Amino acid sequence: MERLIPDQVTAAACRWLLDGAAEGRYRGPRPPLDHELAPLLSTETGRPRLGLSSAAAWTRIHQTMAPALRRLDRAGVHVWAIKGYDLALSVYPRPGSRPMRDADLMVRTEDLPVVRNVLKTLGWSEASPGDGLLYSGIVAECKYQKGSVLVETHTHPFYYPALYPGRLPPDLLEDGRSLGPGLRGLNWRYAMLIVAVHALTSPPLRAVWWTDLALLSATVDESVGWAGFSFWACNSGLGPGVGRLLQTLRRRTGAPVPRRVIDVLLAAPDRSVVLSSIRKGGGRPTLRNVLALRGWRKLSFAVCTIFRVFGSRPPLTGSR
Repeated sequence: MERLIPDQVTAAACRWLLDGAAEGRYRGPRPPLDHELAPLLSTETGRPRLGLSSAAAWTRIHQTMAPALRRLDRAGVHVWAIKGYDLALSVYPRPGSRPMRDADLMVRTEDLPVVRNVLKTLGWSEASPGDGLLYSGIVAECKYQKGSVLVETHTHPFYYPALYPGRLPPDLLEDGRSLGPGLRGLNWRYAMLIVAVHALTSPPLRAVWWTDLALLSATVDESVGWAGFSFWACNSGLGPGVGRLLQTLRRRTGAPVPRRVIDVLLAAPDRSVVLSSIRKGGGRPTLRNVLALRGWRKLSFAVCTIFRVFGSRPPLTGSR
């Protein structure tokens, strides 16, 4: 597994956020203009234009999605914001301080037809691979675009659900937080689980994933959710990888991750061979994945392999 360490700017930004993001309290190096956290630190480094540009991009995404979310709410359907889209609304000092390239949503499989119809009715275009493979369960993501705004609807955190080496919480989309009409956030322990699993699939880690995890560690701590997080991180089959990630986060940033949680994760069964196998396949299933699959997953893997041979190359977990 690749060594995962935040750079000096990122580690300092995490400490600043955990300390309350008070103005004038950032104590790290000045980030280069192209650093992913430059917008977050724009006020601290005297470059307010960077923050304004990031806020404008976030507002464009949110406002473009708002009509669809309101219509889904009237239809009695909720979607769950995950990763950056959720955290920009809920834990960062201001939405524009968390740069976003797209908006990620989790959707119940049974709600997919309604979500698709609402988006298409409002002028969103459906991108490859389309909804057929999504409805069948072969893949777990479909992209929709309107103008320059990209939305990814997910039914599972892995692009190929059959390759997920463990189990997801059965109540993943049952206990959440309201973020506005038609939009919810996962409970904090599951929000952190999704971010951690996603980070492991796409090294090297982006700077915003470190700040995401730092801020989430504080919310999980406050909501007394570490037991549930630990249980499902172990059941993911990626427990040791998550443990190493959080161990580094704690050491480098002082994030309030309990030592006992890290110890439990490091001792969990490790089936992360699936990650290295997928990365070696350029985001596609490889024959080595067979070694990490059990039961029905082996049959599903055959379908994934056929799609790999005859289809285009889709990413494992969507755009980064």
